[in-house]
Amino acid sequence: AVVATSNVDTFIVMRSVVPIPCAILEALVLKEPYPPPRSWAGLATVLLGAIGYCIANQGLLVESASWVALYLVLMPLDGV
Repeated sequence: AVVATSNVDTFIVMRSVVPIPCAILEALVLKEPYPPPRSWAGLATVLLGAIGYCIANQGLLVESASWVALYLVLMPLDGV
């Protein structure tokens, strides 16, 4: 269903950035401490890698932004 409204590259990028909202949600909901700066540096590296992947390949193709929003909300909820 996702491939009908976007490409595989878009799904890969969205999946790779899920740990970022997950880290924030864990801190807010579970009252866990925020990740240390070294972990944020790792998450930033993942985000930069995802952006670089988009630039190097076809880029993001999203005809329906609703699945992106749902994915970035529901996947961290599932993980927490």
